[in-house]
Amino acid sequence: MAHDLCGTPPAADIADPQHPFYGLGRFKTSFNKQVTDYVGALELPIRPLRAKLWMRYAEKLVRRLYFKRHHESYY
Repeated sequence: MAHDLCGTPPAADIADPQHPFYGLGRFKTSFNKQVTDYVGALELPIRPLRAKLWMRYAEKLVRRLYFKRHHESYY
């Protein structure tokens, strides 16, 4: 079973104490020595204005309303 808490250095830099996420990488490798690198995600909005409005205003409002109703965050 794998747990990804995000924020670890790439496999090539996992032992580099100069890397900003060295401590987190060391913590995670204490559970499992195997490090798997994944391709990152890219968001490319089809409607940039709507995406900008969503990110700036609407998402915060929806998250607040969801939390008020369910008493937990949805992500």
